[in-house]
Amino acid sequence: MAVAYWPIQWLLIPLTQDIEIDHFSMKNSYKILIHIQEGCYQTELNTSLNLLGCDVIFPTDPKLKSTDKSTEIIDLMIVDSANQAAAQEYLLESGFNLPIIYIDSPHPLNSTSSPVTQIDKFSLTLTQTTNLEVLRLAIELLLQRQELSRFQANEARFRKITETIDEIIWEVDQNLIFTYVSPKVKDILGYETTEILGQHCLSLLMPEQQDQLTTVINSFLEMKQPIANLEHIFAHKEGYYLLVETSGIPVFSEQDEWQGYQGVTRDITERQKVQESLLRSAATNRALINAIPDLILRINRGGKFVSYKPANRHSFQFFPEDFLNKNVDQVLPPALAEPTLTAVAAALKTGQLQTFEYQFRARDKLQFWESRIFISGDEEVMVLIRDISDRKLVEEELRNSLLEKDLLVREVHHRVKNNLQVISSIFSLQSQATDDPQLLNILEESQDRIRSMALIHEQLYQSNSLAKIDFKEYINSLTQNLLHSYSSFERVKFHLEIEPITLNLDTAIPCGLLINELVSNALKHGFFPDQAGEVKIKIHSLNGDGRQLCLRVQDNGVGLPENLDITQASSLGLRLVRALTRQLRGELEMYNQNGAIFKITFFRLD
Repeated sequence: MAVAYWPIQWLLIPLTQDIEIDHFSMKNSYKILIHIQEGCYQTELNTSLNLLGCDVIFPTDPKLKSTDKSTEIIDLMIVDSANQAAAQEYLLESGFNLPIIYIDSPHPLNSTSSPVTQIDKFSLTLTQTTNLEVLRLAIELLLQRQELSRFQANEARFRKITETIDEIIWEVDQNLIFTYVSPKVKDILGYETTEILGQHCLSLLMPEQQDQLTTVINSFLEMKQPIANLEHIFAHKEGYYLLVETSGIPVFSEQDEWQGYQGVTRDITERQKVQESLLRSAATNRALINAIPDLILRINRGGKFVSYKPANRHSFQFFPEDFLNKNVDQVLPPALAEPTLTAVAAALKTGQLQTFEYQFRARDKLQFWESRIFISGDEEVMVLIRDISDRKLVEEELRNSLLEKDLLVREVHHRVKNNLQVISSIFSLQSQATDDPQLLNILEESQDRIRSMALIHEQLYQSNSLAKIDFKEYINSLTQNLLHSYSSFERVKFHLEIEPITLNLDTAIPCGLLINELVSNALKHGFFPDQAGEVKIKIHSLNGDGRQLCLRVQDNGVGLPENLDITQASSLGLRLVRALTRQLRGELEMYNQNGAIFKITFFRLD
């Protein structure tokens, strides 16, 4: 709405004082602050303003500083021209933004002239104030200018809002013809505002929706009701369609006559896609949860049951719906409530899965249960409760079966060891029936080989693992047996450097036989009679995974014969060394270095 300025010349027309006072009274009562130094002139001005119906306020501070009066709503100030600086300071200090009339004083109070000087848009100077018409026109001129300025500022603010928000602001008349549409229609629907104005609002609808929506809109029009969140489809200028949401309110005149609708329309296409995606995700989650056969509970931070999903196969003596909105310690016995609440607190604190098992009587039967607690929000967890009684029964059967197999395998190793000892004893008895030194030597070597194998089965029988043996312990026992067999305790010492490794049966037996042959050879042939010596045995891994090993047997005796070719050797011991090295898929090296050195590199056999 436009507000016209009064021409300044209107204030220059001499007016007589014999007009009725009611003719000069203003429509509104304004609060006007007066600060006139001349008391008599101030009194006359106060009288004139009172006659116009204004409420006059006088500052208590003669220097026009902010006082308790500054908290009142003031519409206009009238001050001496000499106090112009003080008036501006007062406005700055009080935070007011007021029009000002400056009075040039002193002037003859009964002067009929009314010269007016305009300073700026919101202030002017009067030289006469007893002329009520001049004073009224001056006051209303400044106040209407200020009102117009506020209106223009609000209009600019509204225009900025309508141009920046992501919604179309519109207005239609009684015939649903667009009378206003915000520029955002260009971004959302591709139309210029000029292309929309004058068009019927239903013309933007998808053709298939026009009949349906016309019925819906007519129902609103009939009752002049607000339109709230009405979803429909608009056609974009480029031909594709958008899902939008429209809300509007009916507009009435001051005479309560319906004039149309005002409202907003927002594009919810992406929001709808997100909602549909969330619905699909929620449906998938529900399907997954329903597919889980176990009882699922939601418990909040305070330990209260929030909701549940029943188990597909009910085996509880209580029903979840009986304890909704109750605390855990009100439903479960203390022995179960305490670990449950502890696990809930731990899951909320760490965000990690908490699991514990317990026994609980259900349907007059003591059963095994498992609770898996995981965080499902900042303030709640989900508890998956599973009946694991059948699993526990199977585990118990498997443990018993494994124990039986363990006992059987140990018995096998024990019997193999006993049988090998029987064979060794037979060789010992056989050696008593002959005086042939060569035959006695063969029988003795065979006994050592049998004992080395029997020792492995004995260790497996006694160890915790039936699949692998501690090879370091095995070599300690093997070397002690060999020293005892060859009566070399006093003159030959063993120095062992064995890494803590374990070997399975396939690797341990050939490796043990190799050590037996090499150590036996060193004890029988490596030293002169009555010569003291030392035998070193070293086993270590050659790589990080421990799959490749190196066995080194070394003595400080007489060394190997010159030009010895192990491939042409006829002795059973060296032939066994070659055969066992091939069995381990290893490589054999032998050479002299202050005695004989045998070095075998091989891989563990799986």
